[in-house]
Amino acid sequence: MAWGFDHREAIFEKAGIKMSRNYILAIDEGSYSTKAALIDRSGVLKAQAGKKFSHIYPQAGWHEIDPMDLWDRTMDAVNQVMADTGVRPPQIASIGISNQRGTFVVWEKAGGNPVANAIFWGDTRGAAFVDKLAVQDADQLLKEKTGASLNPFYSGSKLGWLLDNIPDSRARAEKGELLFGTIESWLIWRLSGGKIHISDFSNAQITLLFNVHTMDWDPELLSLFQVPRAMLPDLKSGSEVYGYTAADLFAGELIPIAGAAGDQTAALFGHRCYARGTAKCSYGTSCVPLMFIGDEMKGAETGSVTVVYDLEGCMKFGMGISTGGGGDVLQWLRDEMGLIDDFAQTEQLANNAGDHRDVFLVPAFSGLGGPHWDATARGAIVGITRDTTRAMLVRAALDSIAFRVKDGVSEICRRSQISSGGLFVDGGASQNDYLMQFQADILGMTIYRPQQTEVASLGGAYLAGLATKFITADDLNRPVEVERVFEPHMAASERQMLYQRWLAAVERSKGWVN
Repeated sequence: MAWGFDHREAIFEKAGIKMSRNYILAIDEGSYSTKAALIDRSGVLKAQAGKKFSHIYPQAGWHEIDPMDLWDRTMDAVNQVMADTGVRPPQIASIGISNQRGTFVVWEKAGGNPVANAIFWGDTRGAAFVDKLAVQDADQLLKEKTGASLNPFYSGSKLGWLLDNIPDSRARAEKGELLFGTIESWLIWRLSGGKIHISDFSNAQITLLFNVHTMDWDPELLSLFQVPRAMLPDLKSGSEVYGYTAADLFAGELIPIAGAAGDQTAALFGHRCYARGTAKCSYGTSCVPLMFIGDEMKGAETGSVTVVYDLEGCMKFGMGISTGGGGDVLQWLRDEMGLIDDFAQTEQLANNAGDHRDVFLVPAFSGLGGPHWDATARGAIVGITRDTTRAMLVRAALDSIAFRVKDGVSEICRRSQISSGGLFVDGGASQNDYLMQFQADILGMTIYRPQQTEVASLGGAYLAGLATKFITADDLNRPVEVERVFEPHMAASERQMLYQRWLAAVERSKGWVN
């Protein structure tokens, strides 16, 4: 199926008009929406379009996405950004992809039909299998081989569940009739017309099946999770030409697909965090602070090491914590509680909440992510009195985001033994000035908000641009343009007191589910 592009390129060609390849098409698959952006040779995002896709909740703890709906919305966004700008397929130098890492799809090799809905990263149906492995002391093995810890948010345990619960799927997977992929793998397979089945290293790591030392799928881990090798994608670096788009997608234009990275890796690259100790935090559905630690996998035993850059065969590592707390608490305020009509209201409400701050909201809607890692925790609001107002609850929700980032950053600095002089921020909630100032205060750290905040899209585009020589390494060595700097103003004693109160509230949320 063609996606809205006509054949004016042929008319231009007959008229002797050459179209320059002036843009990278960046596709960023977030947790709740897909974005398509055009990035020019100077590394500037020129235009962007976004589309939301649907989510499915079959039962408590289960969370799914329709893979075909995700694909359709992706191409709708691509179609729209090109229509809005008048950019034609021959002007696209290559395509780069960034994506939510833990979500995965299983589909039929012949025909490409998904055998089930995509299982979302926040789905907890793999928890029982994770508990079983924990009894077998598998966590240490995983940390040593993958750099990640055993938890149900990663896809390995949920893939095993799917193979056990979809009729005939395990036998078909062993024969190579079914294919597995995280979201970038699924999109690349669709973009190429079913010719390319690959994953990049940063996405492969989140499966818990990838050995960061051998840079390959690990036989022992495949056996542990009972996953057939035949269904897994080939592994590639984050920046190389994997292949080309199918002829029926872009009016016959064969565009190189040349970059892929998990969203957090892409964001770190988009912030140009290449120096040891530089760090960023993306404020999306979840908040993920991530620090660049260099070419040594220092701290693998902590289970918080992630593959970040793998350019020219040289693996670079970061240390990150997926806190599991972020924009979802603001969605809850709006959609379920009706306390706000839109996110923009939260800043004014928080600023008008008064000086007394003793209401704490712990957004453990489906458990606590790192560094607490408690799947049995549930959300809690602590400190409510008869005088508690709507504004105080909204402020507590915003504060909870900053506290969760503080949890993550503190743990990263402790485990890596590297201090960070500041934090680059991106994502929707990073536009909230109240939140960014409180983040600086509770961290005791400078916050840098760049001019361009869609940094995951930029990172995916930079990787694709490097692979096709659209941009050079020198282009990426220029400093990031900063829109605003937030300096900490809170006294150290107040910072410590508030954080201790937060930790006390977190303890009250733990162990709620029997």
